[in-house]
Amino acid sequence: GEEIMNSARDELLGKKCGDCWNSSICGTPGCAMVKLNKNETRTMFDRDDKNYQVDSAFLANSAGEKIGHIEVVQDVTARCRVLAFQQNEVSKLTENLKLLAEGSLNLNLSVDAGDEYTVEEHRIFSEINENVATAVASISNYIKDISHILNEMSAGNLNVSVMSEYKGDFVEIKESLNSIINSFNTIINEINSLADQVAAGSRQVSEGSQALSQGAAEQASSVEELTASIAHVASQTRQNAANAGKANELANKAKDNAVSGDEQMKDMLTSMEEINNAYNKIAKIIKIIDEIAFQTNILALNASVEAARAGQHGKGFAVVAEEVRNLAIRSADAAKDTETLIENSLTIVDDGTKKATITSESLKNIVKSIGEASNIVDEIATASEEQANAIAQINRGIEQVSKVVQSNSSTAEEGAAASEELSCHANNLRELVGRFETDSTIAEETKANEAKEPEPRAKPARKKADRMIKIELSDDEFGKY
Repeated sequence: GEEIMNSARDELLGKKCGDCWNSSICGTPGCAMVKLNKNETRTMFDRDDKNYQVDSAFLANSAGEKIGHIEVVQDVTARCRVLAFQQNEVSKLTENLKLLAEGSLNLNLSVDAGDEYTVEEHRIFSEINENVATAVASISNYIKDISHILNEMSAGNLNVSVMSEYKGDFVEIKESLNSIINSFNTIINEINSLADQVAAGSRQVSEGSQALSQGAAEQASSVEELTASIAHVASQTRQNAANAGKANELANKAKDNAVSGDEQMKDMLTSMEEINNAYNKIAKIIKIIDEIAFQTNILALNASVEAARAGQHGKGFAVVAEEVRNLAIRSADAAKDTETLIENSLTIVDDGTKKATITSESLKNIVKSIGEASNIVDEIATASEEQANAIAQINRGIEQVSKVVQSNSSTAEEGAAASEELSCHANNLRELVGRFETDSTIAEETKANEAKEPEPRAKPARKKADRMIKIELSDDEFGKY
């Protein structure tokens, strides 16, 4: 106490604590006696730029009665300065580690100057910060190297690789990044090759689709013309069928009329035969009249002879006989004229009968021909109807073909448009892939593999040791770098 208070013992005896110490806790709730009364045995105070610790306790007699108290004051400046220094530096170190965890390398690696109490602590934290600075520098170099590689890759340059020496676990990052670059080179080269093939194939498909579309359009036009021609032929066929039906009706009517004329001709032949028979009978009667006239003439001659013999008495009888003779002569002449007329009529009737017979035969032939013609016309009408039905079916089939052709034409046009669009996409893909500058050795290896293996085949599963190292980063962790 004498050293702390810079006073002699005698000078301190009998004085109050507050008068002696005049510390920052005197007369405050932080006073040792105030705290002791609250069963708190320790308090702290500062004085003359130093730190003190006060431990207090009651003094009791044998009966347990409190007869006083004791306070033990210690200079804890060294310990407090060390703790404060450590807390400050640990706080900065914690903040630096937090910044590292957040992906920031802008760290405060300075160490406070300290004093005579914190020399060792200053050395320890300086060494820690130097090691952290070395680690940060290494990480910064790794990040710069990886950022440079990734920037080159983002610019389309894949002909890069991590050549710097990495240490520790960062070797896996180097190997993984190089594996990624090699994989990208292989993939981009394959995509480039496939893009060339897709572009060539899409051009061929586009040209074929356009040719198919043009052919389908021409075919659709031809089918439309054919449909129109078939429709016209169908109309003509239906008209022919209708005309054939009308002709068949007229032929049937002509046949009926010819049959009726044949029947009438037969009746006329019968009548002419009856007239011929009547003329024959009349001729016989005329012969009888002629014979009677002849006989009458002879009788008149005989009467005249007898009248001449009678002399005067026979003159009147001679006149009668003369008149009878005249009548007989006139009857004979009339009979001869009638016979001549009848013979002429018979000749005409015979001629008419022959002509009627010929006409009847002609009518029979006409009836037969008309019947045959009617049958032919009927067959033509039936065939025309069947042709009309067949052409109608053909027309329906052509309409279906026309629909199919139009659908094919539309599909071909859509295919041509899709192929053209695919060709544009393939060209765009080639332009996008062409932005990447790949490793020529990997490209040559890819071409060699394509030449050896034209058919795609499944890649063999790699062993676990040969697999590419996988680095898993969350969105937050990826944002750090």
